[in-house]
Amino acid sequence: MIHARVLSGMWGGVMAIALHSASAAAQDDLRIHIHTQIHPDFPPSAVVLQGEIRDQQAEIRRIEIYHTSDRTTPHQRITGIATRFPDLSTAGLVIEDLNFDGYQDLRLPEFLPASPNIPYLYWLYNPETAQFERNHALEMITSPVVDSERQLITSFSRVNAVTYVISDYRMEGDRLQLLQERTEIYDRKGRKRVIVKMWQDGEFVIVSDRLEPATADP
Repeated sequence: MIHARVLSGMWGGVMAIALHSASAAAQDDLRIHIHTQIHPDFPPSAVVLQGEIRDQQAEIRRIEIYHTSDRTTPHQRITGIATRFPDLSTAGLVIEDLNFDGYQDLRLPEFLPASPNIPYLYWLYNPETAQFERNHALEMITSPVVDSERQLITSFSRVNAVTYVISDYRMEGDRLQLLQERTEIYDRKGRKRVIVKMWQDGEFVIVSDRLEPATADP
C-alpha cells in the first residue's frame, strides 16, 4: 500500500507530499513531491525527490523538476547524489534564494552528523539555462542561515566542545566571498575569547581579539 501525506510548508509556503510504502521492510521506495514557485513570474513547479527509506532515513538518489504545464515529463533531472537524512516528509530539502537574484535555489542535507555541523548539497537556479546547477563552493557552508535583508549566508560550525566558528558569506556572481569570521573559545572561568576576522583591503585580517563573559554554555 502507498500512503500519501500532505504537509503545510515550512519554507516560504512550500507544500510537500511524501509517498512511501507502509510495509515494515527495512527498505521502501520513497517519492516526495514539493510544490514551489521558482520566480514570481513563473508558473508553479514541483520538485520531486526520489529514493528509498532505510532504517527510518530518507535516502535520496535523484531529483526531478516538473512544470505544472507538463506533469509527465521532467524539465530537469539531477542525478549522481546520495543523501541520508531522518526526515521522511521533505528529506530536509530547503528551497530559498541563496544568491539573492530573485530565483529560488535548492539545498539538501547530505546526512545528519553527530555534531551540529550539517553539510548540504546546493543547486543555484540559472535563468539563462533554466536549470538548477550544483554549486560546490557553497558546500563548505554547514548549518546555513540565510539573511535576505542583508544578503548574507551565515555558517555555524562547532570545531570541538569549546570552540565555535560563525562565518558570514556573500555570493558575488557565481563566486562565494567570506566577509567575516567570528571564533568563540570558551574557558572554565565563565569567559569566552572572541576573535573576529574581516576582509579588508584585499586580505583577511584580525580586527578584534578580546575576552567576554560567557552568557551561556556553548
